[in-house]
Amino acid sequence: DTYVNVMGQYRPAHLADEYPELNRPLSGSEYREALKIARDEGLLRAASR
Repeated sequence: DTYVNVMGQYRPAHLADEYPELNRPLSGSEYREALKIARDEGLLRAASR
C-alpha cells in the first residue's frame, strides 16, 4: 500500500518568478481539485494536510 499526500503548502521560490503560472501560492480551489482528482483516480487512501 502506498500513501499519497496532497499538500496545499506550495510557496514559489528560486526561479519561479520566471514562470507566472508558478509564481503564486496554491489557491484553495486548486487544492480541493487536486484532492478530488486523487480520489477519482483511485487513490482512496489519499491523505490531505
